[in-house]
Amino acid sequence: MLISVNLLKNYINLDKDIRDIADGLTDSGSHVDSINSFGQGIKGVVVGKILNIEKHPNADKLVVCQVDVDSEKLTIVTAAKNVFEGAVLPVAKVGASLSGGFNISPTDFRGITSYGMFCSYEELGFNKNVIPKEFLDGVLILDKNTKVGIDIGEVLDFSDKVIDFEITPNRPDCLSVLGMAREAQATFNSKMIYPALDFESKLSNEPLESLEIDPELCNKAVFSLAKNVKIERSPQWLQNYLMKSGIRPINNIVDITNFVMLEYSSPIHAYDYDKLKSKSIKIDSAKENEKFITLDKNERTLKEGDIVIRSGDEIISLAGIMGGLDSEVTENSKNILFEVCSFNKSNILSTARRLNLRSEASTRFEKGVPMGNLENVSDRILHLIDKLSIGEVSSKKTIKQDKKEEEIKIVTSYKFINDLLGTDIPKEKILSILESLNFRTKDLGDTFESINPVFREDVSLKCDLAEEVGRIYSFSKIKLKKLVGPVIKSEESKERSIERILKQNLFRK
Repeated sequence: MLISVNLLKNYINLDKDIRDIADGLTDSGSHVDSINSFGQGIKGVVVGKILNIEKHPNADKLVVCQVDVDSEKLTIVTAAKNVFEGAVLPVAKVGASLSGGFNISPTDFRGITSYGMFCSYEELGFNKNVIPKEFLDGVLILDKNTKVGIDIGEVLDFSDKVIDFEITPNRPDCLSVLGMAREAQATFNSKMIYPALDFESKLSNEPLESLEIDPELCNKAVFSLAKNVKIERSPQWLQNYLMKSGIRPINNIVDITNFVMLEYSSPIHAYDYDKLKSKSIKIDSAKENEKFITLDKNERTLKEGDIVIRSGDEIISLAGIMGGLDSEVTENSKNILFEVCSFNKSNILSTARRLNLRSEASTRFEKGVPMGNLENVSDRILHLIDKLSIGEVSSKKTIKQDKKEEEIKIVTSYKFINDLLGTDIPKEKILSILESLNFRTKDLGDTFESINPVFREDVSLKCDLAEEVGRIYSFSKIKLKKLVGPVIKSEESKERSIERILKQNLFRK
């Protein structure tokens, strides 16, 4: 799980060195696999603006550009096909250094000297897998309002670091920035800052006429609506966070859904509202051998148990895995329907494996998406659409939930916790540790009651609670003790002996 440290700091007060953050979180159970930097070795690259373009008199594939970099005007010769007059873009001036140790010097191109170079994302150190497709074969074109003359590191946030966390299968809540912020809150005794959810609603449209769900396949569904949207490039800060998290920016609507997924670990799907044949939505099982064309333009043969979302009788999405081509959001889309759901994780896992369709979304659904956050996720999408002036949002949501989220309640004693850990932690400290992890606690004297937050289904036993206390208290503080007691030699039962002999002989044959 790749997490930008600067993004993490938006949700937690962390005035610490990157190494201290990594060591602290590793000590409390969130193992750091690596720390990655951006813009290493890149110097002398600034933002420039093309004032004039002329054809090269001696080369058909080259153009000669006059470029303003604030402090001076430069002549730059380029073969880039996506440049134009007025374009704002990264300029490596003479003396600059680029990714891979490449240095810029004055260069003669068939009689005209170039005093710099326009840069692509790759030349600035970004992996090709996360670069927006429009810039794969050209130089990076920045927003026209980007200030000319500033260092490109300010625009692409080269001061940021990215931590690659190794998330264990039992902690799907940590597949999110907020999940890691909660861990940091408990580890460093800091305070979380939750994402803004407010928005100004100019519409009161009910997103759907009706919504049905199969409670065995879908725990809860929330649909919301935005109208009169303008599909375009996302602001650079949003693109930066996505690329650093291993996700390719697409457009502002898709990018917002991916960004909110990174925040909450709750995938979102967007539909072109005007392409839906019916505003009555049903979430149920596919029929045996039912056909469906997914966004990648492949026809899929579905089986019973594959969860699908229907508009009327027409499938519009293979739930939790991939949407349909017929309801795809494109640059011409105007009205967008957003789906936020909690699906049966076993069904999602089975379908994704059979069809070999694994994604950031399916990975999260396979591990389970809790119901408790879905309305916040929906509000967060609408907040960003409103804040970025992308479109108008409706105050109404269509919600269906046929199951209540079951609370996991555990009652145990302080003595049990300390005996298991080999510690003498005061009861107040035990309760404060659990509360810092969002558990609700109640002191009952020698015992206490703990109720899990909705995103912690992995804690179900008294020993699980002890582990939570131990890792935040720090296992490194617990003194090593010798085991006391006789060592009892185990004896193999007759049945186990026969089983072992049979396996050995069958294997030899």
